[in-house]
Amino acid sequence: MQRHLTLSLAFLAAACTPVKGAVMNNDTLIVSATCRNSPQCRFVGQDMLIDVRILNNARNDIALPLDYLRKRGPVIKLTDRKTGSESFTRPNLVDPALQEKLTTLRPSESVILEWVIAESELRQFDEHHVDITAEISIQSGAKSDGREIQVKGSGSLTIVSAEPKR
Repeated sequence: MQRHLTLSLAFLAAACTPVKGAVMNNDTLIVSATCRNSPQCRFVGQDMLIDVRILNNARNDIALPLDYLRKRGPVIKLTDRKTGSESFTRPNLVDPALQEKLTTLRPSESVILEWVIAESELRQFDEHHVDITAEISIQSGAKSDGREIQVKGSGSLTIVSAEPKR
């Protein structure tokens, strides 16, 4: 058992080792989000429709797998502001071949990913009153100037029940 665990950890470490020549730049993407039907992000007991804006903040073109990102969705960490409890929304399963289909974003150009946070995910911490921070992150392989790079960005929303706390 211990030998199996050691081999598994060795394979995991090898898989997580950055590829030589890859560049990680945390300022490359600016990610922001808005609630589509409620600018104040008031929860009214229904799924929350959000628009995730991805802005190319680099000086160069960036080629991203946008179709893959649109179908998979962003990584969303929900944090209950009263208790500090956290959970992640579930991403969709997506054909990995879509990662090869790249769309170019020019400098200062942005795109919108439409997404839904399910009502049940928002109510998981408190059935009667929602008061949540949603940290929305995009992380992806990309290409810029003929090089493969990793890009990421994140933004957050505060989602609160429209009705007063009981």
